[in-house]
Amino acid sequence: MIAVATIIGSAGVVLLMVGLVGGGFTFSGGSMPRVDKASRKPCLAVGGVLVLLSVGMAVTAELRSVPAGPGSAISAAAR
Repeated sequence: MIAVATIIGSAGVVLLMVGLVGGGFTFSGGSMPRVDKASRKPCLAVGGVLVLLSVGMAVTAELRSVPAGPGSAISAAAR
């Protein structure tokens, strides 16, 4: 699940960069073409959602991997 969150988060970061910078930059041998202002706002919004989704997925996966101890508030039924 962490690998999926990493892929989603990476796509979100690229879209955030396009939304903030407007394209026209090069990364890892690939280049992002320049985009107009009308396209930058949706890229910024979708990128933010993807980054938040990936953080939520990673935190959820991490919380599910922690075993519930005797003093834990998380019960076995909640899993």
